[in-house]
Amino acid sequence: MGKTALILVATLSVIVGLYSVGIKKVDSSVERNAATHSYKAQAEEIAKSGVQLAVNTMKSQSLKTYLKNGYKIGLLDKQMLKGTVNFTIDQTSLPDGYCRVTAVGDFKGYEATHVALLKLVGTGKVNGTNQDRWRIVRTYVNNPPEAVAFEGGDSKGNKNK
Repeated sequence: MGKTALILVATLSVIVGLYSVGIKKVDSSVERNAATHSYKAQAEEIAKSGVQLAVNTMKSQSLKTYLKNGYKIGLLDKQMLKGTVNFTIDQTSLPDGYCRVTAVGDFKGYEATHVALLKLVGTGKVNGTNQDRWRIVRTYVNNPPEAVAFEGGDSKGNKNK
């Protein structure tokens, strides 16, 4: 009976040991997945904030002149929310009165991209200066399509039939 009890205790010890090793592996993978998810979510928030920062930058009337001449306007490596954001503003292949903002948020090596299509909806005086008002028509998160169609038409502004 002594050998049987010893074998039973040893077997149970091995089973409990393997079980606890498995739990520890699962626990560390859950922690790693949670950290990855939160880093990606933070990169998303940074990219969203980058779009808003670009829209705020676009209030300047002189910006239209640069865009009409084919220039891209942007900001590189702006520190924001413990990460960085880069954005560009361009009108490539878009009709007058529209522009595209591409913002890339980075947090601890995780990146998120937001592309927003904006339409100029008017100009108004704010604190004695003329400022443009832009409306976000459509946004794309990560992997935006190459040709950005909007408001029921193609990238040139032609309406679908």
